[in-house]
Amino acid sequence: MKIDALAGTLESSDVMVRIGPAAQPGIQLEIDSIVKQQFGAAIEQVVRETLAQLGVKQANVVVDDKGALECVLRARVQAAALRAAQQTNYNGASYETTSQYVVHPRRQCRHVKHVIRLRR
Repeated sequence: MKIDALAGTLESSDVMVRIGPAAQPGIQLEIDSIVKQQFGAAIEQVVRETLAQLGVKQANVVVDDKGALECVLRARVQAAALRAAQQTNYNGASYETTSQYVVHPRRQCRHVKHVIRLRR
């Protein structure tokens, strides 16, 4: 992580993810969610899995969840991580992370309209 980055909103059914450089090794994760009691462990698992897939090993992560679906959470974590790393390439595709949603091209969420811009 090179810089602090943010993805998402505080709207209902969305999540705001903040990621930045960490002084200590590992992922320092803070979760605030309206459904933390029921889904806190699942939210943590999704965040850690997504960061592991991106190769992130050291970061401060703050998740402020307002009841987002799993696919939205993954998209927000991806967007914030790519922005924080100042990267626009992942898994062979180029992403423009200035859009509000960044989703892996092979993943879809039926319940949410996603905006993704692939550059060639």
